[in-house]
Amino acid sequence: MSDTEKQSTPEVPASQAVTFAFMKTGGFRTIYVTGSWGRINADQDIVLSLFREVEPLPIAVTQEIQADGTWNPEPKFEMPPKYQIVREVEIDVVLSLEAAKRIHQNLGHFIEVAEVRKRQQANHP
Repeated sequence: MSDTEKQSTPEVPASQAVTFAFMKTGGFRTIYVTGSWGRINADQDIVLSLFREVEPLPIAVTQEIQADGTWNPEPKFEMPPKYQIVREVEIDVVLSLEAAKRIHQNLGHFIEVAEVRKRQQANHP
């Protein structure tokens, strides 16, 4: 380690604890994700596009009014061409290889916990 690195990196004795504060930014929001689309960029970062799969919304809905002034119970839908499923991309997450490995480990832990809980719930309805 260089002298510059020693000066800029605080030394923490191995026996001390470090407390991390979690703060939500002004743009924080919760999103529901059903999948991801990934690629690797020129810097060798992993880029994941997180999405939710939904049925396509109609382009337009025509609701006829019957002679007695009530709505016709069967509206006419104009649907977009070709698409059976729409992937609403919510966000791109760009991860270094090291960050991706840490997240992979974290997800692995939560997958194990969730699977155990599901088995326990199935055995005790």
